[in-house]
Amino acid sequence: MGRTRIRETTWDSYSALTLENDELSIVTIPELGGKIISFTGKCKDFDPVFTNPKTGLVKYAYDSAYQTSDSGISELLPSIGVGVYPEAPWNGVPLPDKGELWTQEFATSIQRDSVVQKVRGVRFPYEFTRKLRLRKNALLLDYTLENLCSFGFKYIWSLQPHLVLTTDMEIALDGPGRFYVDWSKNRTFETRTKKYEWPVAVSHRTRQGRSATAVSRSGHGDNLAF
Repeated sequence: MGRTRIRETTWDSYSALTLENDELSIVTIPELGGKIISFTGKCKDFDPVFTNPKTGLVKYAYDSAYQTSDSGISELLPSIGVGVYPEAPWNGVPLPDKGELWTQEFATSIQRDSVVQKVRGVRFPYEFTRKLRLRKNALLLDYTLENLCSFGFKYIWSLQPHLVLTTDMEIALDGPGRFYVDWSKNRTFETRTKKYEWPVAVSHRTRQGRSATAVSRSGHGDNLAF
C-alpha cells in the first residue's frame, strides 16, 4: 500500500488540501464546509465529482437556501430540509436548509497520513469532527459528533454527493439496506414515507421494479433521488 501524501493547494481560487496515494487523489476545500471537490481514480484518470460549469464554486452565507446547482460532496447536519427543532430547550429554533455545516469553514489540520476537520454548531451546541484518510483505492471518512451540553440533542446527518453519472457506473453497498425515495420523476415511487429494499424499488403505480444501483441507458436512472 502506497504512502499517503498530503499537500496544500488551491482549487478555483480557494485554499484546499490534496490527499494522494498511488491509486487515488482527493481534494477538500475547508472554507466551503469541507467540501470534497475532486475524487480521482488514477487507474482510469476519472473524477466522478460534479462541478457546475455555470456557477463554479460559490461560498454561500449561513442559513442560505440550498442551491440545487451546487457542486462537490457536502456534509449535511443537523437537518436536511428547512424546519424547526421540535423539542426543548431548542423548541422552535429554525433549522437551516441542508443544515449548518455546508456554509461554514472547517478548522483543518494534518495528522500524519490523515486530514482532520472540525466545526461547531451555530444555533446548537455540538462539535462535528471528520477525519479523511486513504486506504488503497478507497477514501475512509471517520466521524465524531460531540454534544457540548447536558441536554439530549437529536439530529439528521447525510453526505450529499453531486456526481457525474455514466452508464457503466454502479452504486454498491456493503450488505443489504433499506432506503427512502426523496424525489421521483412523474411520482412513480412513494416519497419520504415508504422504505424500499436495496437495491430494487417497486413502483406503487406500475408494480415494476427499478434498480437503484445502476444508471440506465434509457434514462430511467433519473427517476430516483434517495
